[in-house]
Amino acid sequence: MNKFAFALILIFALPFAALAGVPREIGQAELRDLVATGHSVSLSRVFDVVSGAAPGEPVDVRLFDLDGLFYRVVVVQPSGRVVRVFINAQTGDILANGSPTATRMRAATTNSRPVAAAGVGKSKSENQGRGAGGADGGENSGGNDHGNGNGNGNGNGNGNGNGNGKN
Repeated sequence: MNKFAFALILIFALPFAALAGVPREIGQAELRDLVATGHSVSLSRVFDVVSGAAPGEPVDVRLFDLDGLFYRVVVVQPSGRVVRVFINAQTGDILANGSPTATRMRAATTNSRPVAAAGVGKSKSENQGRGAGGADGGENSGGNDHGNGNGNGNGNGNGNGNGNGKN
């Protein structure tokens, strides 16, 4: 093989090699299919597992494919500390903090921070955030004074705010 052909192979192969360690975020439709076919545990099971391991309010849950399926759950603890919990989506087991897979997931998803976690905190007015579907956010919903908050009032996922706060 001549040098030119070898150079072409390298040019086309390098981008794919770089992507080998990059997680692919799974969308909602694919997540539903994975749960329905038994390839992933349900979100309710994920919430149960996380609530036993990291007290606080889950504000973001995402499923990634990184040589296997793994949930990343962002939890705001009562102290205000934000922690990430990684769960094997096929078994429902929490990954040990120092495990190679958790370390890779942490490094690979660091730049994929949820928007919801940035605005978590008490609203400064009486108008609290309301989650999608009308779940009251309460004082710690992450709502702002316009009712546009995280809306995790009853632990019902991201909530998406969308709200005209309640008076």
